[in-house]
Amino acid sequence: MATRLHCNWSGARSAQSIAVHHLRDARFQRIQIRNAAVRVKAPVRMTTKACATEIDVAIVGGGPGGLAAAAAITSAFDNSLNVKVFEIQKAYKPQGSVIALAVNCQYALEAIDPGMLSRFTSKGIQIHEQIHRDTTGKIVRATENLDQAIDVLEQKYKKRPVVIGWHECRQLLFEELPPETVEFDKQMTHYVQDDHGVTLHFQPAVHAKLLVGADGYFSKVRTQCLDDGPPTFSKSVHWRARVGWQEGMPKSNTAVKYTLPGMPMWSPAAESRGALVIPMGTMESTKDKGWTWILGAPIAEVRKAGVHFDPSARTAKAIQGDAESSSALENALKVFSDFPPELMGVVRQTDPATVTQHGLYMRDLSGLTVDAEDSDTQASMSDSMQPSSSDDKENNSHDALRAAPQNGTGDQSDRPTNGAGSAAAHDTPRSKGIWGQGRVTLVGDAAHATINNGQGFCLAVEDGVVLAWHLRRQGLCQQALRMYEKERLPRVRTVYQKGNSAASAQDKEEYLYKPTFKALWRKQEDQEDATSCITDFKPLEF
Repeated sequence: MATRLHCNWSGARSAQSIAVHHLRDARFQRIQIRNAAVRVKAPVRMTTKACATEIDVAIVGGGPGGLAAAAAITSAFDNSLNVKVFEIQKAYKPQGSVIALAVNCQYALEAIDPGMLSRFTSKGIQIHEQIHRDTTGKIVRATENLDQAIDVLEQKYKKRPVVIGWHECRQLLFEELPPETVEFDKQMTHYVQDDHGVTLHFQPAVHAKLLVGADGYFSKVRTQCLDDGPPTFSKSVHWRARVGWQEGMPKSNTAVKYTLPGMPMWSPAAESRGALVIPMGTMESTKDKGWTWILGAPIAEVRKAGVHFDPSARTAKAIQGDAESSSALENALKVFSDFPPELMGVVRQTDPATVTQHGLYMRDLSGLTVDAEDSDTQASMSDSMQPSSSDDKENNSHDALRAAPQNGTGDQSDRPTNGAGSAAAHDTPRSKGIWGQGRVTLVGDAAHATINNGQGFCLAVEDGVVLAWHLRRQGLCQQALRMYEKERLPRVRTVYQKGNSAASAQDKEEYLYKPTFKALWRKQEDQEDATSCITDFKPLEF
């Protein structure tokens, strides 16, 4: 089998990387052979109306959230489903900033595959020292020995937090997937739900039993599905870039932040600017870019410096790594011109093409509720087949999941829907959920974007695990999507409230370290009595 091309930037891969991918392709080949021995996998079909390729699960958005969902579903169904991820970019390239693999994130990765967690932590690094400087460069506080606290955490929960590059997280998740799972340069214009699933309009079109929107702040999937308007601008603008170590930067394994004393980083309420310089774990191919700097400023300070930023412009790339133009660096230098020379010297030497400028956006979670009885009833009406035995569950992974047309109306796939999915356009009842409708749901920032508190990636991975677990338990049906959303809302609210840097050690232990996730790689029969994927979790009351 040909070695999978997992990187699209220039440069030859190492012999070790090639060997790893030969082994991984061989692993997926063995899985396919094993699956073929116990079932005949349904061939790829073309729908007669739309001439669309038929797949099981379509995921729009090839960032870490979308890839994590694909990896989780692949693991839960032992690679027996046809899962596709559609990414708008033409190729992956080193970009983005840094991610902290917190304890809850490691639990979620381990639930997908223990080997995956090992591969992530092997690339991450530990921060040994944190230095807090004010905006003039004067040291406010230095925490030199973080190892002791981390040792205690590891002894108690068997997890050791590390930091790793955003790009590296995406790449590692990409490498976990079967070859050809991700399709690049694919921009969905809209989708249409019919009696059997969802048709995504690309060139060519794709018909899936389920659609997962993982397309970030300004999600097209969300816009059509929920029609609830754009996210709220947090009045904060960020700049990010990957760089190599140079004179003036901190020593190895040391993070330095620049803020006014007592002022939290990146808070929407903050009225001052802040900066962070931090090392990060990398891949072999990106080890020369093992540091990142991040600058954040309230919009008032941005405008005060004479920099124009339109938070409502959809052309403003609001995801990590999509720099608008080289003017992003010029803007950063203007807004932070009076910051310490050792910091701004590093910023000034950065390649302008690698600098990202974007706003921070939030979705209000406070008003979201779900009526469990109504949600479950609607879902039961909408899905005519539910698994009742191991044979039924096997069938639900394939053609038996398709619901029969209601009221004799037949296929309605040519009828467009409005932003919220017009009920009048379709006779098949569709369940309405917190982050979805019918056979559509959302994960990551598309569902619950909020302030930058270090939990965005972690919660996106959690989303993928919980979604995959409910799909395996219920089948590829609407009820599984609604149950996923129902379980996620209290968890997301709680983590955003208690998972930030201002939370007490006791709160973090209660809400981040104790709860774990049902393992997707274990046999389903071992978890038959479970109704929730998350264990030992007591949500906050809101």
